[in-house]
Amino acid sequence: VKAKKCNGKTPAVRVRLDSGVSIDVTPSHLFYAAPGVWLRADELLSTTHVALSGRYQVAIDGRQPDTARMKALGLLIGDGCLTRSVTLTNSEDAILTEFTRCIETGWPGEVTTSLRKQTSWETYDCTVRRIDGRIFYGGNPVLLWLRALGVFGQVAITKSIPNIALNDIEAVSLLAGLLLTDGSVDKDRQVISFATASDKLVQQVVALGMRFGADGGI
Repeated sequence: VKAKKCNGKTPAVRVRLDSGVSIDVTPSHLFYAAPGVWLRADELLSTTHVALSGRYQVAIDGRQPDTARMKALGLLIGDGCLTRSVTLTNSEDAILTEFTRCIETGWPGEVTTSLRKQTSWETYDCTVRRIDGRIFYGGNPVLLWLRALGVFGQVAITKSIPNIALNDIEAVSLLAGLLLTDGSVDKDRQVISFATASDKLVQQVVALGMRFGADGGI
């Protein structure tokens, strides 16, 4: 800083984040909204995603981060079939094992998973069941949770991340689940890619990456 000057009193705009944090800034304060796109505070909409420094990422209601459920959510949004049951379809043992770990950690003593090999492909359906064996009815807690979030019933072109407040560690867990299923990493070029049929989901994934300093594009 070489110099400063006072411009007198100026109006302020209060920007409220999904996490509940509020930031008071001048109307002309710029927010990073997309690669190469900066928006003034008075241009922001309730649907706008912005990248913020870590100081604004806070715990939610003082609770412990729910990383297992968030990673399970990312895996299910990526490779889940959520129209009749809660099923993850994948061919990699490590991913199927991690999904089961997330489910059993997120809902301890309530649910487990069962594997069924598909007849026409070298893939497996990993379906969430209550401990008593029920899949569809009887209050499957994972299915009810997904329905409350608005995720259950989504198909490939309508998949999206629900509008919920996440702290940093939960956001990382969600992003990890998404990238494990529909993502790829080019180590030589240092590029992370994500493929989906949903326009909304790809925009949300770019916004998640921006939250952690990634410069993404579609």
